[in-house]
Amino acid sequence: MCNLSQGIREDAREDAQAEIIMNMYKKGFTLEQITEVTEKSVEEIKAIIKSGSRLWHSFQCRTVRTESSRS
Repeated sequence: MCNLSQGIREDAREDAQAEIIMNMYKKGFTLEQITEVTEKSVEEIKAIIKSGSRLWHSFQCRTVRTESSRS
């Protein structure tokens, strides 16, 4: 298998796992529950939640501005 395609698959897997972690966090799972399911460390989970929260906030801000400019 080509190194490029392997890297793309790994990135896709990491993105999917980050999305699952964010969904679990938003639904109220504890850090310990998330680490147990994903087999990632608490530090890794916190970093994903922190980066995911920034991305989510950025997305919401853009959505609000777009909707308000349509009015």
